[in-house]
Amino acid sequence: MTNWKAIVFGLVLTAMVPLASAACWDIQYMPTGTWDYSAWLCNSSQVVGYWVNMYGQSGPFSMMLHGQIETAAPSGHPQYGNTYRVYLQGFNYASPYPATLKCYKRMGVPGNYWWMYTGQQVTLYAGQCTSNSGSWVLAGCPPISNGAQQGGSPPQVRIDVSWYGFGGRRNAAISAPDYTSVGIPFFGYLDGYSDALAGRTASVLKTKRARR
Repeated sequence: MTNWKAIVFGLVLTAMVPLASAACWDIQYMPTGTWDYSAWLCNSSQVVGYWVNMYGQSGPFSMMLHGQIETAAPSGHPQYGNTYRVYLQGFNYASPYPATLKCYKRMGVPGNYWWMYTGQQVTLYAGQCTSNSGSWVLAGCPPISNGAQQGGSPPQVRIDVSWYGFGGRRNAAISAPDYTSVGIPFFGYLDGYSDALAGRTASVLKTKRARR
C-alpha cells in the first residue's frame, strides 16, 4: 500500500525555503570577539514553506520561531572556545514584562555541530539580569539582562549580553589562569569577586589565606 502521508511529508520538507535576513524571531549573531551585545527578540508564527499533495493542492506551512542570540565567549574569557545560544522561550508584554529564556551550548566538531540544552532556564523581569552566583552563569551561559521592551505585533524584548557580567565594575573579567586555578566557572569584578562554587567573596578568600 502506498504511504501517501510519507509522500506528502516529503513534499513539505522539500518545499521549505530558507528564511529571510535576521528579524526579531531569527538567530542574531553576536560579533566574534566582542564582550557586549544587544538584540531585540520575539516569538512569531512564520511561513517557512509550502505543502503540496497528490491532487496539486498547496498551501503555506507555518511554525513558531523563537528569537535567539548566538554568542561565542571572547578571547581572554574563561569560557573562550565555547559557543552558546540564548533562546527566547516566551515573552509577555505586560508589567513586569517577563521574558523566559533557555541556554543551549554548541557541541561537536566543525562540520558536525549540534546544540545541547544545558538545563538552564531563567525568567527575567524588566531591568533584571542573571546573577553571577546563579546557576545560569555558573553553567557557563552568557550573562544576560532584560534591558527594554516594546509593543507591536509581535511584541519584542531587548536582551543584553555581557560576558563581563552585570552588577559590578566593568573591564574586570578574570584571566584564564585565575579561572583554571579555581577549576570551576568563576566570574568577578573589581568591587567583589564571586567564587562560583561556594559563593564566597574575594575578601573572605583573602581572610582564609591569611589564617594559613
